[in-house]
Amino acid sequence: MNNIVILDNEIKQANKLILKDVEGNLLKTNTLQIDASGLNNSLRKMRDGHTFFGPVADYVNYLIKFKKNCIINDFTIEGLKNEGNIKRLFVIYFERNSQKYFLRSINDDYSQNSALIYIKITKPMSLKPKQYISLFQAVLCVTVFEFNLIVVITKDNGLTNEKITYHFDPKDSPVTIGRGDCKIKLNYSSLSKKHCTIYYNIYSNIWEIYDGFENKESTNGTWLLVNSKHEIKEDTLVKIDSRSFKISLV
Repeated sequence: MNNIVILDNEIKQANKLILKDVEGNLLKTNTLQIDASGLNNSLRKMRDGHTFFGPVADYVNYLIKFKKNCIINDFTIEGLKNEGNIKRLFVIYFERNSQKYFLRSINDDYSQNSALIYIKITKPMSLKPKQYISLFQAVLCVTVFEFNLIVVITKDNGLTNEKITYHFDPKDSPVTIGRGDCKIKLNYSSLSKKHCTIYYNIYSNIWEIYDGFENKESTNGTWLLVNSKHEIKEDTLVKIDSRSFKISLV
């Protein structure tokens, strides 16, 4: 990655990203611009196509420990959970072959005591093995094994050890989740009556999840934990702790 240099003609041909705060003051300046080479006015001042986000504390600790002016993040975020143990939180990078941008988490601490990165689910998404879905007061660990769906519910955001496991096969589709008349019922005020739906797509033979039920979205949204690379599309909404920002393609 250190040997990558994005050329001027690549920057001109590729889309740009605009990041804007939606809730909270995570970006500080309210608006950031990223092109194929990386973040405009980057702290690292590299042209490697990567924009690293991390806490201020890591930079300060590095100066104290090594007495060197080494900047490892392009943009620093203040007030992160477990900040002292995080070096880099996530990266947004440009992929030359596909001419697309991706977001990937670098923080491998997925406990509730750490800063976690979520993407809002805005359209049907295919489920992969061991994906985590946030419904605010509850976390779903969704696993697909052959044609079967396994949903493990962690209640109260992991503050208790209470977990409930559900098993479904394709004939159980659709599986609704919410505080109303659902196959998985959770009595949390933050949830909609039918908050999200998991269904078996008979044409592609895969399980998919979407927010809400039929054509009605949930009030607070359904959020996917980013634990692998995720393609950035128009109006991608990213949440970290209680703060969020939107990514637009221009």
